[in-house]
Amino acid sequence: MKYVPIKDLDAYRLLDEPHNTGTGSPFEPEEWHATIHQLRRLLDQFGESDAFGDGDYYLPDSANSSRVIPVVFTSQKMVMPHVIEEIVRFLKGLREDYRLDVTLSSDFDYFLFLSKAEIRGWCPEELELKAGLERVGD
Repeated sequence: MKYVPIKDLDAYRLLDEPHNTGTGSPFEPEEWHATIHQLRRLLDQFGESDAFGDGDYYLPDSANSSRVIPVVFTSQKMVMPHVIEEIVRFLKGLREDYRLDVTLSSDFDYFLFLSKAEIRGWCPEELELKAGLERVGD
């Protein structure tokens, strides 16, 4: 999968930036919650959800004000090519354009930003390789 590496400051800026707020239909929290429910069903195929870091990933329960879904991967088994591919396929199947902000939590946090259009991120080369990501625009 093609991947655009970004600098750490750009990653932190993206974490604070809303996504798809002025295009498509107006943002509705009910739509966000339905999307989260579908995403959780998908991620449950690959790992276990746990808010306290004992599982493989964590999704929030509260909506924000844009089509950003923050998720934390607490297990390396979630950073696999087939998991990333299924998430991108899921995002491409949605009517509205969402962005998944993935925090890869280990000794240090790294980030992937997945949307219909692209994958961007700030992470070390070994995580890029593990996830099956190929650098472009670098």
